[in-house]
Amino acid sequence: MPEAMIRLTLIAFFLLIQSAAAEPYLCPVEVSRVIDGDTVVGDVSLGFGIVLQGQHIRAATFDTWELTGSQKPRGQLARLALFDLRDDAVGFYLEPIERPRDHFGRLLGVWWYRDTEGQLKRVSEYMRAGGHLKDK
Repeated sequence: MPEAMIRLTLIAFFLLIQSAAAEPYLCPVEVSRVIDGDTVVGDVSLGFGIVLQGQHIRAATFDTWELTGSQKPRGQLARLALFDLRDDAVGFYLEPIERPRDHFGRLLGVWWYRDTEGQLKRVSEYMRAGGHLKDK
């Protein structure tokens, strides 16, 4: 089966599971690099031994300041905040959404993390609390 068909089948399967479960289906992500406050590079585990390696992953539910121009100082703070969260969190997770990729080919999803007490939380709330989200 072509790779694109496998991906579409898996996404449909995960969306089906998500609609039936009380807690969203979350794909564990091993973050290898933080690009900016809303984009990382990492390996996404889809289950069944399937791992999408070296994926650029963009947050679908929030937008942080850019690392260029007049936004650069705020963008750097957002990036540092995400570095801190990555280092402090027990795990990062990606909740699949209906549109799996943006026009740059980055994976899109809702970002979650597990804190040191085992609580599952949205990354967007962490970034909002630190003042790192742009108004939409």
